[in-house]
Amino acid sequence: MSLRVEEQLLALTAGTAFQLVWEGLKGLSRRIADHDRVRRGMHAYARNFLERYGNIKVLNMDQPVPLRDIYVAAQAIPPRAMKSFCSVEELHKLFLLRGKRLSWPKAHPGSRTDCLEHSNKSRFLNVLGCPGAGKSTFLRRLGLEALLPRRTWSAPLLESLGRGPDLGAIELSRYEHDCLPVLIELRRFRTDAIDLTPLIQNELAICGLPESGELVRTLLEEGRLLLLLDGVDEVPDCQLDKAISHMSDFVDRYSGNRFVISCRTAFYKGYFSRFEDVLLSDFDDQQVASFVQNWFRSDTDRQYRLSEEFLKLLGEPAHASARELAHTPLLLTFLCLTYDDRQRLPANRSELYRQALEILMERWAASKRVHHEPIYRELHARMEVQMLAEIAAPAFHDNRYFFTRRELTESITHFLREELNAPKHLNGDQVLQAIEVQQGLIVQRAQDAWSFSHLTLQEYLTAIWHEDPQRLAELVRTRLFDARWQEVFILLAGAVRKADDLLLRMQQSAEQHLGNAVRLVRWASSKHVPLDDAEQTAARRAFAMALAFDISQAIDLDRILAEEFDPYRKCDFSVSLIINRIEARGLGFDFNLARDLVRELGSSHDIAYDFNLDCSYIWAQAKGRARDFFVRHARCLINAFAELASSRVLSGKWDEVEPRVQVLRHQLSWNASFQDVLKTWRQLLGLFVRTLQLSPEPRELVEGRARLEKYLSACLLIVHCKDAAMRVSRSVWEEICLRMLNPPA
Repeated sequence: MSLRVEEQLLALTAGTAFQLVWEGLKGLSRRIADHDRVRRGMHAYARNFLERYGNIKVLNMDQPVPLRDIYVAAQAIPPRAMKSFCSVEELHKLFLLRGKRLSWPKAHPGSRTDCLEHSNKSRFLNVLGCPGAGKSTFLRRLGLEALLPRRTWSAPLLESLGRGPDLGAIELSRYEHDCLPVLIELRRFRTDAIDLTPLIQNELAICGLPESGELVRTLLEEGRLLLLLDGVDEVPDCQLDKAISHMSDFVDRYSGNRFVISCRTAFYKGYFSRFEDVLLSDFDDQQVASFVQNWFRSDTDRQYRLSEEFLKLLGEPAHASARELAHTPLLLTFLCLTYDDRQRLPANRSELYRQALEILMERWAASKRVHHEPIYRELHARMEVQMLAEIAAPAFHDNRYFFTRRELTESITHFLREELNAPKHLNGDQVLQAIEVQQGLIVQRAQDAWSFSHLTLQEYLTAIWHEDPQRLAELVRTRLFDARWQEVFILLAGAVRKADDLLLRMQQSAEQHLGNAVRLVRWASSKHVPLDDAEQTAARRAFAMALAFDISQAIDLDRILAEEFDPYRKCDFSVSLIINRIEARGLGFDFNLARDLVRELGSSHDIAYDFNLDCSYIWAQAKGRARDFFVRHARCLINAFAELASSRVLSGKWDEVEPRVQVLRHQLSWNASFQDVLKTWRQLLGLFVRTLQLSPEPRELVEGRARLEKYLSACLLIVHCKDAAMRVSRSVWEEICLRMLNPPA
C-alpha cells in the first residue's frame, strides 16, 4: 500500500471513528464533548488501530504485510458438526469415502457461512477455531472493517469524510452497525487486573481523548462499542474462573453493545451462554487460491506469475500433502514464505513437515506466550514428537486415523510411564488437553473421535517412528508394495541422516518380488544400448519396457480385431468395443509406470518417451473414428521408427528396415480406404515386433502383470525416495541403478 493511499485510508477511518463516537457524546458537557479535541483523539485512535492491527507479521516474516492486502474472508460452520454421534468406525468409513482428508469443508458441504455476516446478525458472537485457524486475524479484520464508512450513511456525510481519489477501490464497510471497534487481547489479564473497563479506557486515553473514563462509560451505556475480546484460552488457569465471571457480568451490564470473542475450540467449555458459537472452518480450495494470489501481489510477482506457479505446484500429485497443510491459514502462510524464498518447495518433504510441526508445537505457542504450561517446561519438544509417533505409527499400521479420548490418554500415560526421562507427575489427560488447546496437533472430529489435525502429520510421525533400523527393515519387508505407505517411505528417506540402507533394502525387496515377471525385464535388459552412466542406462531399460507395453496393446488390438470383428463393415463402434476390451484385459494395469520411470531416471539426460503409441489416447484423439485411429497410430509408429533409428537407444536392425518403413509411409494416406489403412498399420506393427524381437503373444510379453506393476511401482518409489533424501552415497545409487530393471543375478 502506497504512502498516499495509507494517508487517505487513515483520514477516512479517522473520520469514521469520529462520526461513530460523536453521536453518542452530544449530551455531555462541553469540556468532554469538545468537537476539535474529540476529532483529534479519534484521528490518533484510528492511526493507533491501523498501526497495531492493520498489519500481519508472523513466523519468520522480514516485514509486516498489510492485512487488507492478503486477508481472505473467513468462513464458519456450526459447532454441532463436531458434536455428531458418529462412532470412530463410522467416521473412519466416511474418511475413506472422502479421499482421506481430514478437513471439515469437505465433511460439511453447504454449511459454510461468512463470519462477517454472523457478526452483523449476532450481538454476541463467539468465534472458535484450532491454533492457526485465523481467529485473531478475523477479529482484527472485523475491527478494520468497522472503521470504514457505513453503506447506509448519506452521500453528504460520506463526502464530508473525505474519501480520496485513490481509495475508489476500497468498498464501504460490510459491517452494518454504528459501533466503534475496541480490541482487547485477553492475555493482558495475566498482568493487569481483571476489569475490562480500565482496559477500554486505556485504549482511548493513550490517544489523548479528554476524560476517557466518563467518555467510555457513556459509549458503553449508549451501546456505541464493538468489543473484540481476543483469546479466552490465553487467560491463565488461575485467573480463568474470575475472568469468565467478570466478562459475563460485563456483557450483561452493557448488553446494548456488540461483542465478538475468540477462543480455541478445545479450550471452550460453554462459558458464555448468551453467545452464538461459530467454528472457523479450514480454507477451501478457492480460499487457498485467493490467499496465494493476494500474497504474491507485487508487480514483480505478477510479472513472473508466482501465484499461478505456486498453485500449479500445489496441484501436483507430489505435493498433495503440502496441499493438505495449505488449508490451515497459518501453515499456508508458512508455505507461501517458503516458496517466496526459493520459488520452489523443498524436495525433502520431511524437512518441510518437520518445520510445520515445529511451528504448531513451539513457535506459534511462543508467539502466544503460553510456555508457562507444564507441558512446555517439562515435556520437551523432541520427547513429545516421539510420544506422538508412538500414537501415530501403530495406528497407521492398523489403517486407523481416529481415536477415542480414552485410547489417546492411555497411550500418553503408557509413554510417560515407560520413558525414563519423561516427567512422571504429568498425567495423560493433562498432556492431551495441552496438545489440543495449545498446539492443535490432535483435534476432536465428533462426539468421541479425535485425529491428528492433518493426515500428513500422522504420516510424518509414522515415518520418523521407523528410523529405528529394525523397524525400517520390517517396514520395507511388509509395506513396500502398499500404495498407502508410499508417502511414509518418501518422508522416511528425508528424515534419516543417510538413505543408503533404506534404498538398498527397497531394491533388494523389489527384485525378490519379480517372480514370473522377469521375462520382460530380461528382454528390456537385452535390448537397451548401455552407457557409462548407470542412471541413464536404467532409463533406457525403462524406455524399452514402456515401448513394449504400448506395442503389446497394439498386438492385443490386432488379435481381437482379427478374431471377433469384421473390419470390412467399417464399424467405428467395433473399434470402440475393442479399446474397451483391451482396457478390461489390462485388469487395471498402470501402463504409465514405465513412462514415469523414463521421465524420472532420464530427466537429467534428456531421455524422453514421447511416442504417443497408447491406443486409448489415440482413440480419444481420433474422436471415435476408426480409420482416423489407425492412420494416427500408424504415423506414430513411423515416427517412433525414425527416432529409434537415429537415437540408437535400443538395439535393432534399424538401417535394414528403414527403406521398408519409407514405402509404408508413402502408402499411408487420409484418403486411403479403411482396408488399406488397416493393412499398412499391420505391416508397420509387424516390422516393430520383428525389429525389437518382441514376442507376438501379448500374454507372454507382459506375463506376471500384477507382479510387474508392483515391481515398477517400487522402482519409481525408490527414485522418489532418492530425490527426497538428505544424503545418498554416489556408489550406492550407482549400484541400485545397475540392478534396477535388470534380472536378478
